[in-house]
Amino acid sequence: MLQSLSPSADDSYFGNKKIIVTYVLSVLVFWIHISTFYNYGPYPPALDFFITFLQSVASRVAVPLFFILSGALFYRNYTPGSYPKKLKSRVKTLLIPYFCWNILMMVFLAAATVLFSRFFIGRHPFDFSLRGILEGLFHWRYNSPFWFIFALMVFAVCAPVIYPVLRNRYTGLAAVAVLWLLSEFELGLPEPMFHDRTCIVYYLIGGLLGIHGWDRFRSPSKKSLRLPAAICLLLCWAFFIGLCYDLYQPGPGIILLFRLLNAFAFWICADTVCEHVRARVFMEHSFWVYAMHMNVGAVVTKLIYLAGPKHWAMAIPNFLLTTVLTLAIIEATCALLKKYAPPVYRLLCGSR
Repeated sequence: MLQSLSPSADDSYFGNKKIIVTYVLSVLVFWIHISTFYNYGPYPPALDFFITFLQSVASRVAVPLFFILSGALFYRNYTPGSYPKKLKSRVKTLLIPYFCWNILMMVFLAAATVLFSRFFIGRHPFDFSLRGILEGLFHWRYNSPFWFIFALMVFAVCAPVIYPVLRNRYTGLAAVAVLWLLSEFELGLPEPMFHDRTCIVYYLIGGLLGIHGWDRFRSPSKKSLRLPAAICLLLCWAFFIGLCYDLYQPGPGIILLFRLLNAFAFWICADTVCEHVRARVFMEHSFWVYAMHMNVGAVVTKLIYLAGPKHWAMAIPNFLLTTVLTLAIIEATCALLKKYAPPVYRLLCGSR
């Protein structure tokens, strides 16, 4: 475990920033799904506001920025001739882990449904029908965070169609604008096949950055941009707070705009930290946090709830303990698998 605290081997600026940012984003995804706060309550207004901010405001940066990063990394060195190699790589890094984790999630939920269903909150029981099993294996019915992986696999397969559009920045921007407009009328990728039909917009913007603006995207932002970015981030948070409390009802296109501004503001602000902080080995395991947080976090937070007082004041201590213990358990799992079962480790994380 001490090895996990060692500096990351990737000492390039972008590599360091990517490792830190993606780890933070994976923790934010964990907080979106954390079930701690459903065990307690009702809450006083101040605590209720904090919970809303944590799960529905600060966390909104995760999905758009993950897709932007994925699009940029896929297309930064893409050529039509590299398509087979790219696709083969995604089989290892996306498809195989996708099936493995879907199976593990199905086994967990099936056991929870039969033995422990009364202890879990917000989970639908496992459907033991053939349709339920097939949807759990090939889609993401029981593994909701993996809708992101599903979307990336579809986008990778569609690269021969996407790349000609993005190769010219103007046709790429036009495609983004059209999809943006369609989102205002709730048109775009089919739901519920894709959890969020606007994810293609973030991915295409990332692809444009990978093809036409990679050098700028991977470099530290200008210091003159960081204060405006911080102000933009705060304004986006204020917008999302108003959205959570139904102070206004903007269309999907406006929400998409603020999610994009939020993502880019966060990326720029991250330079203030990443210039002075070296990524650690445990931060390289963001995929593991993404894959394991649902089940590990659910068990940890329920055990803490059962062992402690049931008063709402325990919500924050439980949340903090659940966060720390879940991340520690995930990291310990990584370390043990890497040491004693390297093939299993590589299989589950796609050799990341």
